[in-house]
Amino acid sequence: MPAGSRVYPALHAIAFLLLAANSHADIAVIVSKDSTISSATTEEVSALFLAKTNRLKGTPLTPIDMINGEELRNTFYRLVTKKSPMQMKAYWSRLIFTGKGIPPPMAESAEDVIDMIIEEPDHIGYVSMEEVNDSVKVLLTVVSSKQSD
Repeated sequence: MPAGSRVYPALHAIAFLLLAANSHADIAVIVSKDSTISSATTEEVSALFLAKTNRLKGTPLTPIDMINGEELRNTFYRLVTKKSPMQMKAYWSRLIFTGKGIPPPMAESAEDVIDMIIEEPDHIGYVSMEEVNDSVKVLLTVVSSKQSD
């Protein structure tokens, strides 16, 4: 087999991987499976994660955030709050400086978010849809096409 004929399958494989990396990645906004809340709007979730409210449909909830720099975090904030990572940093700096709020506690992984929600049912978080299991309830699905900020 000539060397050139082996290049095309490799190029096709690389192209497929690049397309797969840019495919849709849904983000699930989750709460305890025992929560009385069954759904949420993007606006309601945005208000919770921007510390504009601490209640959803009358129920107090504490947001759980992913660590800074996580692509899932960046995508979540871009789609839900319409803010970039730099805008979020400035937002929280301003709230902290004025004493009007503190950022949500941070988790290092989707597993940590789920564990925190199981341990403290008054928490709300977000994970990749692939990470959802039957120990949590999905309130909102945010459809994303993975784009860098």
